[in-house]
Amino acid sequence: MKTKSEWKLAELAEKVGTSPRTVRYYVQRGLVPKPNFRGPDTVYGEEHLLRLRAIRKLQENFFPLDAIQVELSRLPPETLRKIADGAELPSGAQLWHR
Repeated sequence: MKTKSEWKLAELAEKVGTSPRTVRYYVQRGLVPKPNFRGPDTVYGEEHLLRLRAIRKLQENFFPLDAIQVELSRLPPETLRKIADGAELPSGAQLWHR
């Protein structure tokens, strides 16, 4: 069975448990890459999903958005996947907690 790897904005937001507005905000801030714009047919892919899930987990662990942005820029995809799956936090996690 083939898994879905592209989502419209509303589908992606629902899958992650956030709002489309929040996804757009994260794109604007650079936390999530811009999707390939295709007008009403714009789609988001696996990297978008992975990053949004990682953001969610980091927020659950009280990371501020500025710290999340730093972590997302420096961590390799396999580590982001572990964070998104809840299996790991960045090694400097205690430095960023409020």
